Amino acid sequence: IVNRKNEYYLSLKSDNAIFFVYIFHPYLTLSDQGFFILPGEVIEVKINEKEIKQIKKQEFKFYYLNNYLHS
Repeated sequence: IVNRKNEYYLSLKSDNAIFFVYIFHPYLTLSDQGFFILPGEVIEVKINEKEIKQIKKQEFKFYYLNNYLHS
């Protein structure tokens, strides 16, 4: 989580191409869904909440097309 002037962003990076990323969190809404991450690229997704208390990594669930292509 990155904080810039009281705006919060989730920073994501991957060594592999990841397609159609969907991020679920039970209490937060995010600015973007369904995006790609290319190898080495850093993507920042804005968290739409004004105040953020303690967030745990385990609360995030990540879904992406790659999971279904390799099964």
